[in-house]
Amino acid sequence: MAKSSVLCFLFFLLVISSSGGARIVAEAKDCGATWDCTTEERCWDDCRSRYDGKGHCDYRTHPFAPRQCNCSYKC
Repeated sequence: MAKSSVLCFLFFLLVISSSGGARIVAEAKDCGATWDCTTEERCWDDCRSRYDGKGHCDYRTHPFAPRQCNCSYKC
């Protein structure tokens, strides 16, 4: 009886592991970089050429602080 229950358990594990079909897929994380922004077009071009990402300048800045180019990209 104990031998048959062990065999049934192993068969059950085999069926579950073979029918799962789950694949591990690595996903890229979102990263970001910032630097001083001169113009919106320059920010967009620099971000695209450096990181193949999307960049935009901050419109809300602190007083006496330069605008920042925010670049988001997959790393």
